[in-house]
Amino acid sequence: AILAQAASLTFHLPCFQAGFQNESMDNKSAKEGNDPAPERAEVAEPLTLDAELLCPCGNELGECPIWDDRRQLLFWTDIEGKKLWEFEPMERKAREFAAPDKICCISLTESGGLLFAFPDGLATWEYEKADALPKYLWHGFESNLPTRMNDGRVDRSGRLVISGYNNSGNDPISGIYRAQAVTGGGEYGTKIEVEELPGLKCACSNGICFSLAGDKLYFTDSRWVPRRIVWFPYSSSEPVDLSEGGTTLAEWPEAETKSISPDGSAVDSEDCVWNAHQMRAFVSRHRADGTVDMRVRLPVPHPTCACFGGKDLNTLFVVNSSKKKIPQESWKDFPDGAVGGLFAATLPPRPDGNSWGVAECRLKGL
Repeated sequence: AILAQAASLTFHLPCFQAGFQNESMDNKSAKEGNDPAPERAEVAEPLTLDAELLCPCGNELGECPIWDDRRQLLFWTDIEGKKLWEFEPMERKAREFAAPDKICCISLTESGGLLFAFPDGLATWEYEKADALPKYLWHGFESNLPTRMNDGRVDRSGRLVISGYNNSGNDPISGIYRAQAVTGGGEYGTKIEVEELPGLKCACSNGICFSLAGDKLYFTDSRWVPRRIVWFPYSSSEPVDLSEGGTTLAEWPEAETKSISPDGSAVDSEDCVWNAHQMRAFVSRHRADGTVDMRVRLPVPHPTCACFGGKDLNTLFVVNSSKKKIPQESWKDFPDGAVGGLFAATLPPRPDGNSWGVAECRLKGL
């Protein structure tokens, strides 16, 4: 077994500054089927903020940043590096923990812990203990397929929606699933029950998040052609059918397939969707009609996911996969530590004084 090992980095916390740039829109207006796009207000010049390097962690595939509002800690995973990362802003310190397998997704739990999606199952893991191994509450993800778990997020009612990744190609063979914790039963007194949400298969699931009311499930498959972000009607307590294909929030021309890949998403307190635009170095804020009115720009081209954090939830933390995507001989062309690093930007104050972010939902029953 691979045992957990912790290391720490201490660094100077940068002062984040906003930069304003004129940027053209790179998404189509929202649409549903062949219906005309809804009327929208044009945003000719989205506000662009420059993120600054927070931690030169050198992730191969940084993913799933998640802010624990109770402990005031940021967690994220380096999937390919098989590491869990923890960042404590008050002490300006990051710690890394060697994991026994790839951590594909992280969720907060109601009791204050973490639930880990490893390639083939869901488990708790006492990552700070050197001899700890995962305690699987559900095991056997798509055991007959060349897939692993990938993107996921807890819905507004405390259930985890998670999907997979095709390790062997671009065929959409992996399902979308919903998991809930059930007390009693199982080896550890709690088990996870999982159901598949019918009607949709994917190759590289991403962008899972929920509207503030919990009635929309946002989703993208990063291998769709043309690239697009969609939403489905959603209920945490009723059956969900994904067979209708979803309503398009944003779509890019097929000619741009090789120059953009929408990745992870987060919903803000105004019900707008922030999506990481791989290959374009932006995390962009999509309004309900699909238009982009604000962006956070990185000095590396492959942001994978973002989350809101900090004491007031006004900081956008961003991780990236540029170390995996960029040839090693080209790393020198980017700022020191930027390739695979953790970035952050402080968002401008809202006129109403409210926070930009909302607290991450927690898995109930665990």
